[in-house]
Amino acid sequence: MFDAVKRTLFEELWDAGPDGITLLLNGLKVTLVVTLFAVFTGVVLGTVIALMRMSKNRFMNLAARAYTELIRVPLFLCSCL
Repeated sequence: MFDAVKRTLFEELWDAGPDGITLLLNGLKVTLVVTLFAVFTGVVLGTVIALMRMSKNRFMNLAARAYTELIRVPLFLCSCL
């Protein structure tokens, strides 16, 4: 089964020669950029929310808890379906 998928998925690109390889490398570059951006954004946002949750400022703590609950509940409900 994997051979059939590999043959149909990559055969056209590899048969295209340098253009196909260039297309694959461009796709890899875009994937890496999007991944690095998502990781960086997640770390920064997670750190800010964590610091807000530890804050003694009641408004910041409440805002962070509300954001966490708004994100957590829909994700939990989607995973249950």
